[in-house]
Amino acid sequence: MRGSQNSWFASVAAALIGLLACLGLTVITGDDVAWDSNLYYIISIPAMTFMAYVFGFSFPEGPWRWVVCMAFGQFSSIIFVDSAMEFWWLTLGFLLLASVPQMIAAYVGSNVAWNRTRR
Repeated sequence: MRGSQNSWFASVAAALIGLLACLGLTVITGDDVAWDSNLYYIISIPAMTFMAYVFGFSFPEGPWRWVVCMAFGQFSSIIFVDSAMEFWWLTLGFLLLASVPQMIAAYVGSNVAWNRTRR
């Protein structure tokens, strides 16, 4: 790892990306939560998947951390929605499923980074 300060920054950045991806889409569409809109699946998930790859490539040790931070950011977006808090457990389960592409991308980015350092 490139230092604990850099990984701390990456953790906060990943959480903010998840939060902004959901809150921004909520504001734009006017829906209660971001995943009520089709734009979440067309724009937000691919963007977060790309960012998970970037984080996995930049910080190859423990790429699962960046996905967990992004999922935490997305999950924290329901704090701003009163009606969504009563189904927090359902939201958490959904976000675990929605984070599968991000997890794959983070591990691919990590493997690419490790393979580049072996040359």
